[in-house]
Amino acid sequence: MEHLPCRISSSKKQWLVIAYLVGLGAAFAGATFTEVVSAEEDDRFQCAPGIITPGVTIPSGDIILEYGSPLEIFCVLNPNVLSQGFNSSNLVFYHTSYRVMPEFITLVNESTARLYVEKPMPMEDMFYCKLNNGTVESPVCLNSVAVGFSPQDVLNFSCISHNWDNLNCTWTPPLNYVKTNYTLVFYLPGRGARRLRSGCPNDTDIKGKNYCYWDQTTEITYRQPYEYYNFLMFGKNRFGSTTMKTKFHHYAYVLPKKASNLTYLELTPSSAMIQWSVVHPMQNFPPGVLQKVEYQSEWDSRDKWHVVDVSSLNKKSQTHHLNITGLLYPNSLYDLRVFMKSASATGDNMWSEPATLTIKTRPTVPGAAPETDIGSFEVTTVGVASRDVYVYWRHIPEFMYNGDNFNYQVTVYENGVPRNLQANETTSAYARFTGLSLNSYRFRIVSANQEGFSKGYSEVNVPSNSKGLAEPLSFTKIAFDNHIYEL
Repeated sequence: MEHLPCRISSSKKQWLVIAYLVGLGAAFAGATFTEVVSAEEDDRFQCAPGIITPGVTIPSGDIILEYGSPLEIFCVLNPNVLSQGFNSSNLVFYHTSYRVMPEFITLVNESTARLYVEKPMPMEDMFYCKLNNGTVESPVCLNSVAVGFSPQDVLNFSCISHNWDNLNCTWTPPLNYVKTNYTLVFYLPGRGARRLRSGCPNDTDIKGKNYCYWDQTTEITYRQPYEYYNFLMFGKNRFGSTTMKTKFHHYAYVLPKKASNLTYLELTPSSAMIQWSVVHPMQNFPPGVLQKVEYQSEWDSRDKWHVVDVSSLNKKSQTHHLNITGLLYPNSLYDLRVFMKSASATGDNMWSEPATLTIKTRPTVPGAAPETDIGSFEVTTVGVASRDVYVYWRHIPEFMYNGDNFNYQVTVYENGVPRNLQANETTSAYARFTGLSLNSYRFRIVSANQEGFSKGYSEVNVPSNSKGLAEPLSFTKIAFDNHIYEL
């Protein structure tokens, strides 16, 4: 055939047949064939009841074939049409909207043309026979043709129990253009249990939905206590039957609900004691329930989660307590999440949805003092008896602020003696002092917040004006690639 057109769904096919048959009646209600057929011959040449046509197809109606079998359709003209000068050479076949190539057509005799395809591809399509008078092709009759297979095993058969409260099994029937019915039953372990089979509850076994569901309210109840189920999937159509057997490890496919009542009991700058509960009835689950706890700080990248050691937790406990230690950032937000999984499950796809909690660690003093160097100062506006001094430092990262109201504080020593001098201007990178004497100064810088001062400090020494070095006569900066400079 010239083309393999798109497949036609069953519902669309029915409407096409109706439309085509109505078209046949309309075409021949005012046919130019004079006295087309007599009343006695009507029954033999009706493509559908009550519709007189110039011929019929044999076999009539739907044709259902197993893949590998030939397709054979005969189109036979009414004798009265033959008497008007038409014969089988005027007959053509169509596969949906595509005309069938001549090599698939044989003229059997004056009234009959034969369509023969040795091994048609799997399909569910319409075939039409038409009468060609040289200018117009008039419909003769049609057939729905389905080419399919004997029953095949279903695909993607899987079952899952949600929180040990129910069991839901789903599957995907393989593509088959021949109608095939599938039936699922199960039996439980034990002597003689194979004879005691249970099927899908009538109220959930909806044809075409391809699933079965059991819980404590369905007609056939969910059997919680059994670790294994034995499933039999029966497939049947006009070409045969098949049985697919599956031993299902029930407890390995129980998906817990997310943990309940997740909260914190105690917080420190570097730890959090949390608590949560296992949702009923999973606290009685025979294999037990595994836990997974992860955390992420506001300073971490969004895809980085730290996994907590939970080896101390009892998989049979209903309520869990866990002290998460080693948190690096005081006074910071942390997102926590708790997952649960059947102790019999394998793989990461059986973890529950996470229970989540956001906490803020307690504050403490800043984590570091700012860094300085031997030349981290600048003297400007030198007068007869005074000068202005800028003291510089490298500010610490924000995650080391460790508390609210973060700032830098500078203590001043003049000739080794503490002085109660306040900077005229303080920023995150420098402090400016004006009107200082020409004596030597030592500036001690600490980080501070609401909780206190950093444990360490940095110092910058500014020599007296008499001991200061003269400025260099020339200063050159050479820039290289990759942000490298030479002074």
